[in-house]
Amino acid sequence: MNKAWIRKSILRMRYKIISCFTGVDITLDPKNGASLINKEYVDYQHSYTYYVERVMRRFEITAADSILDYGSGKGGMLIFFSKYNFGKIEGVELMPELDGTAKKNIAGKKLKNVKTYLVDAAKYEDIDIYNYFYFNNPFSGDTLKSVVEQIKRSLMRHKRKITIIYQNPQGRELFIQSGMFLCVKFYFVPSFINRDINNIRYGRQFIDVYCTEQIKINSATGHKN
Repeated sequence: MNKAWIRKSILRMRYKIISCFTGVDITLDPKNGASLINKEYVDYQHSYTYYVERVMRRFEITAADSILDYGSGKGGMLIFFSKYNFGKIEGVELMPELDGTAKKNIAGKKLKNVKTYLVDAAKYEDIDIYNYFYFNNPFSGDTLKSVVEQIKRSLMRHKRKITIIYQNPQGRELFIQSGMFLCVKFYFVPSFINRDINNIRYGRQFIDVYCTEQIKINSATGHKN
């Protein structure tokens, strides 16, 4: 039996269960693949919030902080980030169907400081208000290069401390080589899905944190410099 099919089936079941218990629709629909529009985009999958939370709780978030989720999908992570004290929580999404569901999910939770934009991330340049950026391997290639350059230009326009949280960081070299970050932390959180502890092959339990200033932060479960 095809391993990819088994994994997709497990994910669909998992997302359905989470949706039932939380009242937030994060179900996996194969028709809502962003790759159908742009081959550099990765099809929708909800983040592993359990692992992200173990990193997020190391930060001291205040109302002066704002976060942008690149590839916000159905808004699950935007709702997750609302448990912290961010002043603004926003996301950009390419697929109209996913963004429409995200807006319904956000409205259902009555979240006033959470918003999504239906736009290609490579063309969204109004990012000077954000000092946190979240990625869950949403895209690659020229799209990712454009986004990294946008963040770099934004930093030059508006000097501030910027923190990148990057789950499943398959484009990590673009961030590290950008010259923006003084502090880079790599996290490996063990998982039954992928037990590769040598970082040879990436799975969704890998999270990188990049910051424009030196920060003191302990690893989620394992830390590699």
